[in-house]
Amino acid sequence: EMEQLKVHCGKQSEELSQLVVELRRENQELVEKYNQLTVEMKEAKEIIEQLQDTKYAFNAKERQAQKLSRQL
Repeated sequence: EMEQLKVHCGKQSEELSQLVVELRRENQELVEKYNQLTVEMKEAKEIIEQLQDTKYAFNAKERQAQKLSRQL
């Protein structure tokens, strides 16, 4: 019975070791995906800021054009 217990514990230990390796691999993949998403989010924010700047500039030009149009 002691031998069976040793074998059983050995198998469980091996399974746990494999699971730990798998979890570490998955964790590494998640870290890489998170880092990639962080970069993409930063790029998206920069693009949004550029678009807002363009919109503000366009609106200012439009107001200027309307003002000139009224003066004519």
